[in-house]
Amino acid sequence: MRTVVKIALINNENKVLLNLRDRDHPENPHVWAFLGGGVDKGETEEEALLREVKEEIDYELKEYKKIKEVFLEKIGKRIFYVGKIDKEINELTLREGEEIKFFNYEETKEIKINKLHLEVLKKIYEK
Repeated sequence: MRTVVKIALINNENKVLLNLRDRDHPENPHVWAFLGGGVDKGETEEEALLREVKEEIDYELKEYKKIKEVFLEKIGKRIFYVGKIDKEINELTLREGEEIKFFNYEETKEIKINKLHLEVLKKIYEK
């Protein structure tokens, strides 16, 4: 079991950036999801978050906060953050997954998205 960090990146139009996972991804293949990944040995959760965002879309994350932590049997701890992103899609470099795209909250209800991530978005948008 591994600790995994995930982030809902929100732009100035109040849209969330999601990543379409590869078709052969071991967990939830070909599903839209937040950016993020596993915490490596000797790394803090926040260090992992910053590293994962940099690795996945070449973005230097500055503004973020932890919003939810859950423990899932058989797979481990999942830590969710929300953060701000000030770049357009064409200014980001996709390095993992099939595609990245901004969605408004209503659109996230109509796509194939990780169910836990949709619950987190509900918490963010329905405050």
